[in-house]
Amino acid sequence: MKKTIVLLAVIFMVGPFVACVQTNTTVLNPGNIREPIDPDDVVIYTTAGKVPGDYEEIALLNSKADSAATSEAQMFKSMRKKAAKVGANAIILDAVSEPTVGAKIAAAVLFGTGAERKGKALAIYVIPGSKRTLRQSAPTEPEYYIDQYVKIKASKYPYKDGYFTDVSIRGVVFDYQKGTITLLVLHSNIPEALAVDHIAEFKLDASDSIEIIKSGLDATARKSVAEKKREWEEN
Repeated sequence: MKKTIVLLAVIFMVGPFVACVQTNTTVLNPGNIREPIDPDDVVIYTTAGKVPGDYEEIALLNSKADSAATSEAQMFKSMRKKAAKVGANAIILDAVSEPTVGAKIAAAVLFGTGAERKGKALAIYVIPGSKRTLRQSAPTEPEYYIDQYVKIKASKYPYKDGYFTDVSIRGVVFDYQKGTITLLVLHSNIPEALAVDHIAEFKLDASDSIEIIKSGLDATARKSVAEKKREWEEN
C-alpha cells in the first residue's frame, strides 16, 4: 500500500512537468519536395530582412506547448527539427505569444497545467552563394503581373488605428490599377487583416516591392484560383 502511495505521489509530481512542443507543418509547394537535412544546420532569423541571400518559401510552421513545462528554446528546437524534415535550411520567426498571467493562473487552477505558448515561423531554403536582392519600388507596368503568383513586401500596412510592419503577402493578382492591387490572398503574416483564400485590395506605395514567385502553383491550386477569379469578375 505504501509503495502504491509513493508511486502515485511521484506520478503526480512529475506529471505536470512532462510536456513537449507540438509543431505542425504546412508545405507551400508539395510538388517541390527537398531532401531532409540535419536540424543543427537550420538557421533562425528574426526577420526576413536579416536573411543574407535569396530564398524559397518551403513551409509554414505553427507550434504550441505548455508554457509552464517548456521554454522558447525548446519551441525553436522543434521548429528547426520540422523545418529540417522538409529540407529547409532556415526559418524566419513570425511571432511567439506568451499567455497572460491570468491565463496561466486559470490553467493551473482549473486543469493543473500551464497555459499554452504559441509560435509561428516560415521555413525557407536559402540558396547557397546567393546575395539578397535589393528591394525595388513598385512596378511601372502593372499589367505584367495580372494572373501571376506574386509576393508583396511592404514596410507597413494600415489596420484599424495603427499599422502592421514588415508585411509579407503572397497571392494571385486579379487586377492592378492606380497603385492598388487586387489579389486572391494565399498567405499573409497579417491574418487579422487579410484572410487566406479571400480576395483583397492592397494599396502599394513607392517603398513597397512586388516580385513574381517562380515556383508557381500546382494544377489544383490553379483551378481553384480560376474559379475564384470568375466569381470576382461576375460580381
